[in-house]
Amino acid sequence: MPALLLEEFEIEQVLEHRKKCGSYRWVEVWDGTYVVPPLPDNCHAELSGLLVRAFGEALAESGARYHGHINISDRNRDWLTNVRCPDAAVFLPGNRARDRRTHYQGGPDLLVEILMPGDMSRDKLDFYAKVGTREVLIVDRDPWRLELYRLSRGRLRLRGTSAPGRESLASKITPFAFQLVRGRQQHKLKIINTHTGQEWAG
Repeated sequence: MPALLLEEFEIEQVLEHRKKCGSYRWVEVWDGTYVVPPLPDNCHAELSGLLVRAFGEALAESGARYHGHINISDRNRDWLTNVRCPDAAVFLPGNRARDRRTHYQGGPDLLVEILMPGDMSRDKLDFYAKVGTREVLIVDRDPWRLELYRLSRGRLRLRGTSAPGRESLASKITPFAFQLVRGRQQHKLKIINTHTGQEWAG
């Protein structure tokens, strides 16, 4: 259930609790406003791990940088006043984002958001476009669906969707295609290296 806390003491209590239980890294700040998303569940963690493993194995020799949960901002100083934290990201050689050690100032070539109930990831698209993110893959699990957005004329525009058992969505920026595979108890995400044909699923 989304909630807007206006009492400063209550906000501080929520943030302090997140710090104590090790989940503060998922807290974002949108133009000075704290956004505390739902904590990731086991399926979310498995999907994030799968993405990082696939990116790592496919891009290890390319000079690309790839990450799981990272901080992305539009600034160097005071970056904690405006930061988003995608679940996975790829920075290809030549990407102009600056690695500030604590965060990237600028967007990746591809980032992935895995949705949780009450998640507001689609509301981040304007920010991701502003910092120059070239593609965004959204993995929605209620209902299961993939959405691929691509930067065009300053906006991230929807370029394709796919449901379980349907065709894959291919990135035009990175060597990956993504597909949802039907499962008995839970659907799976398949990642395909379009250059080599190697696949990862989980």
